[in-house]
Amino acid sequence: MLYLINRGLTIAMTTTPESESAPVVKRSLAKELIAVAIALLVGAGLALAGWLYWSYSGAHPSTDDAYIHANTVWIAPRVAGQVVQVAVQDNQAIKAGDLLLRIDPVPFAAELAKASSAAALARQEIEVQRAAVSAAQAKVDEQQALVDSAKQQFERLSALVARGDEPKLKGIELEDTLKAAQATLNDLRAELLLAENRLGPPAIQDARVNQADAEVNLAKLRLDWTEIRAPADGWVTRVDARPGEVVAIGDPLFVLVEAGQWWVQANFKEGRIGRITAGMPARIQIDLYGNQVFDGLVQSIAPASAASFSLLPAQNTTGNWVKVTQRIPVRIKLAPMRPEQPYRVGASVTATVMVDAVDAVDADKPAADASSKAVSGAAPQAD
Repeated sequence: MLYLINRGLTIAMTTTPESESAPVVKRSLAKELIAVAIALLVGAGLALAGWLYWSYSGAHPSTDDAYIHANTVWIAPRVAGQVVQVAVQDNQAIKAGDLLLRIDPVPFAAELAKASSAAALARQEIEVQRAAVSAAQAKVDEQQALVDSAKQQFERLSALVARGDEPKLKGIELEDTLKAAQATLNDLRAELLLAENRLGPPAIQDARVNQADAEVNLAKLRLDWTEIRAPADGWVTRVDARPGEVVAIGDPLFVLVEAGQWWVQANFKEGRIGRITAGMPARIQIDLYGNQVFDGLVQSIAPASAASFSLLPAQNTTGNWVKVTQRIPVRIKLAPMRPEQPYRVGASVTATVMVDAVDAVDADKPAADASSKAVSGAAPQAD
């Protein structure tokens, strides 16, 4: 203002006729006042806009370093063999249990038949060995009866020989018969022991049967694994397998993108993460669909920065250290997909967390609690 006054006085002193200089000075002063007013208004507007932006950004942390994610599964065979059928096409929608690919089942069907025959033979062998044990036991019992009878006869005859009622030769013959019967009994007992060892105890018999049954079950599983079916609803992509191709166990054939869960991994600057907590609502703008807004919900905040688990984490131990703002991953659950606007894994988005919505709810709680207390306190007086 002093500048304007001085300028006006200068103009007034330099102009000769007072009547001619007055309108000029007034017009010049008016223009400069208008310019100053406009500058002040523009400055105030910019300051107000900056304050509003700062306030809004503080209540609505936002980042465009965010991308859509979903559960993905690499489909790989559990048995090796030749592909005979590929039942899906690239980017095809599928349901859980749908056939994706079939491997030649003929070798695995033969293995199942072989395992089933081996299980039947194992059971038959055990039955044969049980019969052999029973037969050997019967022979031992029969021979034991003969030995007992020979002993009784020998004892009676020995008493008669001692009194002289029977000749000694007869006693010797009966003794030889007893010894021969005892030797035969020992041989039969050895054969029984051998048969029992071949059969084994009940636990070993059950183990042999269980092992044979396990081979059958494993062969059935391998035969079932020749058909690869979808583990979940979703879409298959990068389908490169072709009939006639020989695949090995674990070879990645194509990718299944599950349709169950979709979320955004938003990497916020560490200075903007302080007010974000799980459960806060979020707004998601997907670059694919322009200004369309999708609802989200903050699920969790990573306990470490995105760079902490990189293959080459930062080593800030040198003298030329430069501070770099870190980014903290935040997982935001997306609302159910709209059929006309499907989500795409890896699509870029802009994520904004509505911190002020939670603050407004928290601010309303004391008022609601106070009103409820007032109502509860007034109730006895009303009575």
